Amino acid sequence: FPTRRHRLSQHSTMQLREELQLGKCIVTLGPDCQLLRTVVLCVLKLTDLTDKVLFQIAEGGEEGFVPHLVLPATKLTEGECTMTAAKRLMQNDLPPLVGSLMCDSCNVVETEMKSKLGLRTVYKKTTYHMSLRPERTTSTSISQEVEHPTTDILKRLEGKYVKRNDDREQIFAWLTQGEFEYLQSPP
Repeated sequence: FPTRRHRLSQHSTMQLREELQLGKCIVTLGPDCQLLRTVVLCVLKLTDLTDKVLFQIAEGGEEGFVPHLVLPATKLTEGECTMTAAKRLMQNDLPPLVGSLMCDSCNVVETEMKSKLGLRTVYKKTTYHMSLRPERTTSTSISQEVEHPTTDILKRLEGKYVKRNDDREQIFAWLTQGEFEYLQSPP
């Protein structure tokens, strides 16, 4: 049967070795006897009382920040279950969350695609849908949000800065569906 040799660039080889050493992926032979990289991801979709969702909106460092609109996520490490990865993500990589978190649902999706490293990759993504509830509910009035022109969105966002354990710097914000759609669309 035909076989194909994988030739990775030196940079891709170094990245793959680092991922393997950190336990962030596994490489096996697929059913077609070709290399198959498997990455297991844990994603959090955190919603507050006003139905806003917590997104990472930027990533950067000393050179400045660049837009990066994604739900908080992490790769599982060797021997880690998805719930442990979710707890690690909340403790180490997110801004402080005041209140209690309730897990509303969980779903798992598996997708296969070619990775940036040049290997066929299977991503197994577990998404936890969670609600953040305030600690005390002395007054349960939820203010109605007035729709502002979308061009003012960046002035209104209250970004929360986080410096992760791996020294990456990120900014998070609670977004409505409309704000998310506006930021996701190209200018």
